[in-house]
Order: sequence, then structure tokens, then C-alpha cells
Amino acid sequence: MATNPTVLERIGSARNAFANLEHWLYAPTSDTHKLHTIEVEQERRGGEVLRLMLQAHIDSRGDGCVGQAIAVRPQGSSGEIVYRHKRLRSRRLVTVLGAVSITRMEYSSPGQNSLYPLDAVLGLPARSYSYAIQRRLVKAAVKGPFDEAIEEIAEAIGVSLSKRTAEQIVADASVDFENFYQERSLRFAPDSGPLLIASVDGKGVPMVKSASGERKVRLARGEKRNKKRMSTVGAVFTQKPNIRTPEAVVESLFAESLKPHPTKHYHRPEQKRVWASLLLSKDAFIAQVQAEMRRRDPQHQKSWIVVTDGERALQRKV
Repeated sequence: MATNPTVLERIGSARNAFANLEHWLYAPTSDTHKLHTIEVEQERRGGEVLRLMLQAHIDSRGDGCVGQAIAVRPQGSSGEIVYRHKRLRSRRLVTVLGAVSITRMEYSSPGQNSLYPLDAVLGLPARSYSYAIQRRLVKAAVKGPFDEAIEEIAEAIGVSLSKRTAEQIVADASVDFENFYQERSLRFAPDSGPLLIASVDGKGVPMVKSASGERKVRLARGEKRNKKRMSTVGAVFTQKPNIRTPEAVVESLFAESLKPHPTKHYHRPEQKRVWASLLLSKDAFIAQVQAEMRRRDPQHQKSWIVVTDGERALQRKV
């Protein structure tokens, strides 16, 4: 049990908040409220209890002081940099439970970025939004426009993000995308499919102009509101062949559903990777697809299949 007076005070605040919630919930006056009113108020009060508990936990972790100084030897250097200057600094972190304050020891040295050992221990992000919030934002942003993602986060946890901040967070989340796939080692099952399949396709992405730009009231004939840029989409995977009889092919042409028959075993793609790019040229992107196929099958022991759409230029490049 923590004995720090500040921690004990935080724990006491959390307990008082829970006691107030319990008292309000079972008070005779609560019987006059509709259930949806109780639900909303309980969520608000309960969230504050959780926030206070999180704040108490953070305070119990200390300030990260590791001594009078920190000596760091940069990689490739024979000398050390000594961080001798110490002082307590506070930062605000917005979490899914609400905003909390973190007081930690700062170690500084002239001409160097300050060090905060507690930040490393707690795994704090550089931004003022917790990784849990950033993760929710990224998952929402990949499904639709940024405005809808921001609205979804605000509705779910009451956190308001600017569009610029949301765009930066999503961009930061994709920084390690290429390195992740380059360094990842694939372990194929002994019975992985004999087919190595790649798919390359073009996809138009509407480019929305900023609100400050000029907006035409009426468009000319054939002119579209938002111009499109072509992105290239690729997929690479292994698969076992699905052998069909001529009768099965004919039957599929008249089937009401494209889903395989539930009684028939259907071999699905294995270790499928899908990615896209707006920035790379078609040649550069196709080179990435080829590199991924060579990485999966360096000895060319599988049967390679490449599928493209009807674009002639794309087919010639493949």
C-alpha cells in the first residue's frame, strides 16, 4: 500500500467519488429519473472515479529520480554526456478516462534534449494524447474521412481533436509500415499452399480541397467536384488450389450468392498482405510486389500467379 501523502490523498478522492456515486445511485430522489438519465449520469460519475484511480496509480510510480546525474555515451562516441541539472516538471496527458497530470524528474545538459526517466518507465507518448486514444483514432480514420473519425472519438470518450492533430497522429502511426514488413520473418506452415498469388490494381482516391479554397457554385459539363488521384493497390498471399468441376463452374454462374457452399471445403488465402500507395509510381510499386514474392519464395518452388485489372498499361508493366 502506498504511503506517499499525495497518493493517499488521490486514493481518498477516488473512494469519495465512488461513495458519492453509490449514494446518488441509491438515493430516493434517483427513483424519479428515467433510466437513460441514470445511465448517462452514472457513466459521467463512474468515469471520474476511474480517472482519479488512474491519477493515484501514476502518483504511486514516483517521479522517476534515478540519482544526482545521468551519464550517457552516444553510439559511436568515446565520450560521455552527463546530465547534471535536475528539476521537477509536470505534463498533462489526455487519456480515455480523462486528463491526468504527471510530475517527473527532468535531467538536462547544455545543448542536449532533456531526459525524463519516468516517461520511459511509463512508456509515455511524445504527444499529449495517450496511445489508447491514438489507437482508437487510427482505427476510426482508416474507415472513413478524418472529420467522421474525430466526431466518433468525441462521441465515444468526449475528447476533442483538431483535424491537423488527427492527421499527424495517423501519419505517425504509418512511419514503421515499410520496415515492419521488411524485417518481419514469415514462417510458412509445412502444408502451405503451392500457389503464390499477387494482385495489382488501380484505385481512384478523391482529393478533397481545403475549405479555404475557392468553391465553384456550378460545375461545367463533365467536371467533377473532387478530382481523383490513382493509387496502386497490391496483395500477395499463398493458397491451396480450389479445384472445381465444369458443372460447379456453370452452377456458380447462376448462384444467388458468391459464398462457397457450406458443405464444401474452401481453401482461403494464407498470410495475406495488402497495401497501397499514392506516392510510388506503378513501376516502383510493382517492384515492391515482386520483392515480396521473392522474399516468400526465393527458390521459386511455388507456382507464381499475378492478377491485374483491365488497365493495359498496368498489365504491360506486370
